[in-house]
Amino acid sequence: MLAQVNITTHNRPGLLRLCAGWLYRSIRKQGLPIAMEVLDDESSDSRTGDVLTVLERQGVQVFRLKADNIDPVARLGWMRRQAVDRFLANHKAGDFLVLLDDDVLTDGDTLADSIADYILLQEAKASPGSLTLFGWLTLLSELELEKRVFGKLRITGDAHWIVDRETLKFIGRFFGYHIGGFADLPLLSLAKLGKFYYTRLVPLYNVQHLGFGSQTSAVGRPDTTEWTRRPYAIERESNRWLHVPGFDLHRYVDAARLLGNDKAAWQYAEKEGL
Repeated sequence: MLAQVNITTHNRPGLLRLCAGWLYRSIRKQGLPIAMEVLDDESSDSRTGDVLTVLERQGVQVFRLKADNIDPVARLGWMRRQAVDRFLANHKAGDFLVLLDDDVLTDGDTLADSIADYILLQEAKASPGSLTLFGWLTLLSELELEKRVFGKLRITGDAHWIVDRETLKFIGRFFGYHIGGFADLPLLSLAKLGKFYYTRLVPLYNVQHLGFGSQTSAVGRPDTTEWTRRPYAIERESNRWLHVPGFDLHRYVDAARLLGNDKAAWQYAEKEGL
């Protein structure tokens, strides 16, 4: 089994440096069978280019893409389609694709744990088609397996989700250059396969989604809903239990309120030596 992590980014050097660097460091330290790649959506910020160069030197695959000038969410759908097509061409049955936004902080152990959960759901014949590291909406039902509680979802958590190759063979074609092509259509298509979308409720995964404000999207889409206006890892009631070991979320959010999110992430990464 091999996992391929795909991170999409656009002009957010601080978040990319912190989140990709944090994940890469943990994967390398633990020697996990997890590969990383970054898809850059034609960033114009020179510091983003610097971060991409460092990641390349570390062995992370970097793809610099140029999409048509259309809706930013549709651009994200096109970027993810590139990742899906390459994954299907280069990976075998039993492998997993992990799709992450550049503002999702997690570690290799958490990804390995989530993939083990996915396999557990498969063995229990619970028909998993995808699993998100954190879901807070549209909970349909709960399932307990080996002292772990999973939630079956309708749709949520597109910034951090895991799909097995066999499922991607079907839903992969729904990614693309259209408003639902970033995640909505692929996830909704799971029902046609008789598969479901899960998250783990107990215990929660070690993950923080750091984005908020006008920088909340991986492609810089302006915020339009209440949950994107705040650092919701702190201020949302449903997120108050989340954590990543070794990461001082309160210190980070205090800095983000003073400096802005991306500058705070750059400062934190600098202190971590990432």
